[in-house]
Amino acid sequence: MGGTAGKLRAVAILMAALTAGGCICRNSLKIETQGSFADTPTGPTAVLRITADPHPPSRSAHVPWGSICTAEPEQDFAARLAHLARCDGGLPVLSADETAQRLDALGFSDTHDPPADALRRSAAQLGLASYLTAHIRRSRLRYVLFWSWAEVDCEVACYLPECERRVWQASIRCRKRFATAGDVTTYALRSAFHALRKDGAERGT
Repeated sequence: MGGTAGKLRAVAILMAALTAGGCICRNSLKIETQGSFADTPTGPTAVLRITADPHPPSRSAHVPWGSICTAEPEQDFAARLAHLARCDGGLPVLSADETAQRLDALGFSDTHDPPADALRRSAAQLGLASYLTAHIRRSRLRYVLFWSWAEVDCEVACYLPECERRVWQASIRCRKRFATAGDVTTYALRSAFHALRKDGAERGT
């Protein structure tokens, strides 16, 4: 009993020290862009590739601190990326469901990471002027006692189908207090499209 109380006391002291030092529970957003969003071709686009790094095992809620990694985040991320590219990026993006249905009707296998030749052929069959990709380096929820925060570290990009040339790219790292992994992903992607559109507008002037 005394041992458990001592551990909890130590965790509370550590949490207070880290919070006071700004090491945890502080919202943060970092976006780095390359290329010009204004160069995105006119015409339909779709999310055709989503990859994710393997994540370490989650620490369960049996301890007062730890992390819970998002399991198989590709499908949810694809839906959010398509929606926000349309709503906040202003791109004519097919929804993730429509893309999956049309690819299935054309006989392409349902995968978030198709080989390069299948990627080119599916983009051509869908009549896309460009396609979107994403790589998820990290998506997780972390907690220390009653504090929690969600993190996402990802990269989104736009490519030309015929030559696989990258038009633009955004690398995003985001952390938000008391948010879910889905909430922080939405906020990160929305912020990235706002930054891309602003950069594109400034370069076009």
